[in-house]
Amino acid sequence: MKNSFIVIGVGRSGTSTVAGILHNIFQVKMADKFVPPNATNIDGHWEDMEFRDLNHIRMSGGIDRKQWLDSIKRLIKKREKQNVPWGFKDPRTSMFLDDYLKLFEEPLIIYCSRNRELTVASLKKCYGFTDEEAIELYNKRINSVKKHLKGKDYLEINFDNRVEEADIIKRINKKFNISVKKIFKKQGVEKSVYIAIINQGWMRPELNNYLMTLYQSGIPFKVTYPNLKPASHNRNIAVQKFLKTDYTHFLSIDHDVVPDKQPLDFMFSDKPIIGFPARVYQKGMFNWVAYDKDPVNPPFYRALDIDAMKKEGAKGLLKCDVVGSGAILIQRKVLEKIKAPFSREWKEDGTQKFGLDFAFCRKAEKEGFEIHCAIDYTCEHYKEIGMNKFLSL
Repeated sequence: MKNSFIVIGVGRSGTSTVAGILHNIFQVKMADKFVPPNATNIDGHWEDMEFRDLNHIRMSGGIDRKQWLDSIKRLIKKREKQNVPWGFKDPRTSMFLDDYLKLFEEPLIIYCSRNRELTVASLKKCYGFTDEEAIELYNKRINSVKKHLKGKDYLEINFDNRVEEADIIKRINKKFNISVKKIFKKQGVEKSVYIAIINQGWMRPELNNYLMTLYQSGIPFKVTYPNLKPASHNRNIAVQKFLKTDYTHFLSIDHDVVPDKQPLDFMFSDKPIIGFPARVYQKGMFNWVAYDKDPVNPPFYRALDIDAMKKEGAKGLLKCDVVGSGAILIQRKVLEKIKAPFSREWKEDGTQKFGLDFAFCRKAEKEGFEIHCAIDYTCEHYKEIGMNKFLSL
């Protein structure tokens, strides 16, 4: 097993940052299924759930060393059959590093280090450990890492101080002589996408399955998981972070919205704003979140009857006045032009006039940007309701 990445650290030491860069920037597949982001790491752990679970079971005594080795060997073979660059990260790996290193012929090792004081403080804050528990865990793992990495070839990235993503990318490039995947080119134009999964600490598992299909697009991407409050603040912070990068497009997807098709199919469209409609339940009706101005009542908007349009043969992109932000693809120039894009409009009495979706589209229209919805690229919208309510529908 040559040239597979192993990201090692004691935990709370930068391993998630490095694994995320390998996965998103270098297109190294770090898992089939990731441990979902949570309060201890809102941008994602980028941790392989299968490796983690096997390590955890061995640590807890659920399986012996032989059973664990057999399972790990099967998992490695499974990854290798996918025939793509791959790797894994799990801080528990440090406890079984001797065994792991024997299973790989020429592993590409990245060791994430951080001093004891900072690591122990982070372990206590995130997991509620006592001083004794945190120090014991740190000592066990760091001793194992130092013992088994001795004499090995590896890249060490120290996180005692803030490390910029660009510096990490440069060091990985230099050490392993691998170049960042070139920006995909089509029609002579460079395209890349910054993806924000808007959430409050969880997301639908079906959405994770969708994210795994991104590799088939051939387009460089970065996935983030903003989960701040309130909703307007969360979306606007995500936009600000996007604008600090060089990505050409911003794709925002809500945690409970799952695209039926690939929104990135429209990366080379000249349309600045494209919404991928999902259904919502409003006033006793299921409507698609795509609207135009009501010609009978101009101050108001009416939901588009997408089902009827599709029956009549409509497809592709349809110009409209408002699309939802549950799944929306926006060109960079739009967000550079519109300040505070996702902010509600309020009446003089302090009540809401227009929510985030409507307010954003109204601002975009004012700046001269057209809005389109992809009527045959709809999304599933997952909601929990009571059984009595369900039966009454």
